[in-house]
Amino acid sequence: MVLQDTQFVIALDYGFSSWRKLTAHIESHLPNEQRSINQLASDFLRLVIIVYSETELAEPQRWQQAKKLLDEHPQIHHESIHTACAIGDAERVQTWLEEDPTLIKRKGGYPHWEPLMYAAYARLPGASTLEVGQLLLTHGADPNAHYMWGGQYKFTALTGVFRSR
Repeated sequence: MVLQDTQFVIALDYGFSSWRKLTAHIESHLPNEQRSINQLASDFLRLVIIVYSETELAEPQRWQQAKKLLDEHPQIHHESIHTACAIGDAERVQTWLEEDPTLIKRKGGYPHWEPLMYAAYARLPGASTLEVGQLLLTHGADPNAHYMWGGQYKFTALTGVFRSR
């Protein structure tokens, strides 16, 4: 049995469908002062995006929680190109791309998306990601970027843009 198989069995034993979901659950229940900035940024990205799930609904209270987390930990703002995209910080995204143009297609954060997907699906109260989306497309982001939700439903960047706030 390989490590991934073992992790999967452990996750199932605790009622989670994947190791990633189990670890995200554990990390989200640690006190903020015990979590790394990477963990906080991951929580922020999980909260700020639209989700289509029976267990996590696309509700404004999640986006308010994301805003509160960002307000309490402003260092999240600088954690990655993914967080900058979700926040709508075009200047920061430009800086990231100047430092490393390959970031345009690099998947990261939670749920491991390309930067354009975070710009399309983020719903941070009081923020707009339109300028970031335009910037990413100008720099070569794939307009057909997508995510297979639940492994069977194709959600594109355009799907995220169409979903109202």
